[in-house]
Amino acid sequence: MCDECNEVHNTLQSTMKHDTVRISQLRKRTLQEVAMTPLCAEHDDEPCWITGIANLSSNLWVIADKSNSKLKIYTDEFKLKSEYFIEQAPFDVTAIDQSQIGVSIPAEYKIQIYDVKTGIDPVKSVKIKAQCYGISFSNNMFVVACPLSAPPSVRFVSLDGQEMTQMSPRDNVIPLFLRPLYVKYYPNGVDFAVSDANKNHVSCLNRAVFRHFKYVNFNLTGPRGITLTQNGELYACGWGSDNVHKIDGNGKYVEEILNRHNGIISPQNICVSANQKLLLVTLDLTSGNSDTISVFEL
Repeated sequence: MCDECNEVHNTLQSTMKHDTVRISQLRKRTLQEVAMTPLCAEHDDEPCWITGIANLSSNLWVIADKSNSKLKIYTDEFKLKSEYFIEQAPFDVTAIDQSQIGVSIPAEYKIQIYDVKTGIDPVKSVKIKAQCYGISFSNNMFVVACPLSAPPSVRFVSLDGQEMTQMSPRDNVIPLFLRPLYVKYYPNGVDFAVSDANKNHVSCLNRAVFRHFKYVNFNLTGPRGITLTQNGELYACGWGSDNVHKIDGNGKYVEEILNRHNGIISPQNICVSANQKLLLVTLDLTSGNSDTISVFEL
């Protein structure tokens, strides 16, 4: 690092073009926390590890508790309504419609579809050729993140179980993905965002044009969970940096909205409510507080 960069950037990572922003230039805004709710159920054997979360239009919250190998459904007041034990741990969950969800089960190389109209009832299994982790659904198509496939990829799977295609794009000559973990469709149902914790970036792609942008920021490390608003604003949580960034539709930094001062330690996943009024954040086991979910007003 040159002397100029050392002085300007306070020894933090700079780029070859010297275009990293000054620390003081990072815009920050703190959201108002409205609740910190415990999610442990009476018969849980382990501390919760909420790796997947989705909000249905019926205002029900569906979570995947990896540690206890359960799906759980909570009301809009975060009262436990139903729970369902799965032999192999779920990782992520996505809404198909207001009565059905899709759940990624990496160890079984499958997506399991459940009906949640009156409880949690299995409907059918969709087998795929790789272990899938992050999952999203739009226009009758799942997109899943497969960090352990060779090479790491995102894959597209239809509701009837047809694996349509897979993507392992390159960033010039270097693979774009090393450990793609979470994936979310944009509201247009075509573009999608992918977080890669090992590459320290969040990228926006579609199946026709490999990459719209790659978001990299020295103040967002180990990105895991991502979520999108209806107008295409992207939120990403940094597991390594203990914060949440807001990113605009062009892949530009908008502001840091949450950090350690808000109790955000090792965030795992994040979700915007269907009515666009709330932002929920779950924490990794290493936080020591993974049994709770933090609720903020947007």
